[in-house]
Amino acid sequence: MQTDRYYISSGDFSAEEFLKYIRGHWSIENQMHWMLDVVFREDDCRVRRGHGVLNLNILRKLALYRLKKMKMEKKRVSAKRRMMHVALDSGFLCEALFSE
Repeated sequence: MQTDRYYISSGDFSAEEFLKYIRGHWSIENQMHWMLDVVFREDDCRVRRGHGVLNLNILRKLALYRLKKMKMEKKRVSAKRRMMHVALDSGFLCEALFSE
């Protein structure tokens, strides 16, 4: 089954350039949502009313951003492992919250 998608843009792109741009955008979106679902288990959250859903979503995205910015001894450390470091060591927690 093929689905047609229509986009509006003021850019002057060739079809190949536009395809790269769209796929790149959705790749980033899908990676972030996957991280929120797997690492923070966002889909399992039982908050459904009021502003709680939006507030928790903002906090999760902020935490994900801070976790990615943390400097670790090893170059490639997963977000889950970084969360474990932060949970077990208050020094890592301070670094995650207050470092640049």
